[in-house]
Amino acid sequence: MIIGNSIKMLPVKPSCLGRLRGGMSRNAVLKVICIGCIVTGLANVNTLFSSLSVTKDTPFASRKSLHFQVESDETKILQRRKTRVENQCAAANKPLLSAENAAMSVKGEQVEERAAEHKYPTWIVNDEGTRALYCIVPKTGSTNLRRIFAEVKSRKEKKTELFDWSKMTPVKSWHFGFDFLMQNSKSRIAEILQRPNSIKILSVRHPFERLISLYKMIFEGNRYENKTETFIQKVTNGVSSLIRRYLNRPYDKLNITFPMFIEYIVYHGKCVEEGNCTVSWYHAHWSPIWRMCRVCSLGYDLIMRMETFDQDLPEIFRLTNITKSTIYPEQWKRTSKGSMKKYFSQLSDKLIEDLKEMYKMDFKLFGYDYSKSDVFID
Repeated sequence: MIIGNSIKMLPVKPSCLGRLRGGMSRNAVLKVICIGCIVTGLANVNTLFSSLSVTKDTPFASRKSLHFQVESDETKILQRRKTRVENQCAAANKPLLSAENAAMSVKGEQVEERAAEHKYPTWIVNDEGTRALYCIVPKTGSTNLRRIFAEVKSRKEKKTELFDWSKMTPVKSWHFGFDFLMQNSKSRIAEILQRPNSIKILSVRHPFERLISLYKMIFEGNRYENKTETFIQKVTNGVSSLIRRYLNRPYDKLNITFPMFIEYIVYHGKCVEEGNCTVSWYHAHWSPIWRMCRVCSLGYDLIMRMETFDQDLPEIFRLTNITKSTIYPEQWKRTSKGSMKKYFSQLSDKLIEDLKEMYKMDFKLFGYDYSKSDVFID
C-alpha cells in the first residue's frame, strides 16, 4: 500500500508517464518509474520513507497512522472520524499521553493529566496475530467484534476468503480467553502501545441509544441475549441489586423501570466524578466510552459506528488483514433504532440534561446529535 502511494508522489512528469502507459503494462511502468527515481530523485524517496516509517524508538504520542495510505470513500470517512477525535481531545486540553503514563492509566493508576480516568475499568483486547488493540464497549456491536477476534485467534489459517460468523457463537465469545491489555505489566503495556504498525480499534454508538439497548437487554430480554443465558442473568441480577439498594429497597421485588435505571446511572456517574464511588464490572456496561477506553490518552486509528457497522466492517477486515470478505448477518444488526422517543419520553427534563452532561465528551468526540440517534458527523 505504502509503496504504491509513494510512487505516485515521486517527481515524474505527467506527460512522460502518459507516454509510458501507452504501450506498457502497469508493472513495466512502475519499474521505469523506480529506475527514474534512482537516477533523478533518490533523495526524495529517502525523505518520503523516513517520514512514514515507525520504529520502536518513535515517541508514542507523536506516532502517525499508516492505515490510510490507500484511500477509498470508506477510509476517508474513518480518517475524518479519527481527525475529529484528535481535534476534540486537543480542544478539551487532553492530548495523547506518553506510553508510560498511558500504561499507568490502563492499569488503573492515577495520572495527573487525567483526573478520574483511572477509576474506570478498561477492557482492551490485545491480539498479537493482527497486531490489533480493540476496546470492548458494551452495546456498540462488541459481541460481534469479540466473535471476530476470538475466531481469528482460534483458527490455524491467518486469512480466509469469507468470514464465517457461525464458527464462534455469542456466548462462546463472552467467555473466550482474550489477552486483556490491563493484565500485562506496565512495562509490557508500554511496549505494546509502541508496537510498530499496530492498529487500535474502537466501536461507538449514540450514547442514549446505547443506554436503551442496555436496558432492553437487561430488563426486557432481546433476541439471543435473553434470560436463558447465565451471563446475561448475572448482569440483570447485579444491576437490579445496585438499583434496589440505591432506592433503599434492597429486598423488594421491583419491576425496574427505565426512569429508575437512568436515575441510578446519573447518580452513580456524579458519585464517581466526586470521588465517592468506585466503578464495578456492572457499571462498566454504561460507562462513558471516552473514559473506559482512554480515548484521548491512547488515540485510536479506526473508529466504527454501530449505526454504520455493516459498512465499516469490511474496511476493518481489510485493514487488519483478517479476511477478504464477510457478510454481516441481518439478524444481528441493532434493534434499538427509532426507540429514543418511546423511552426518553418517560424521563424528566432534569434527568435528560444530567445525561447530556455525563456523556458530553462522547457526544463531542464522535459527532452525535443529542436529540436524533441517526444524526452524526462523518
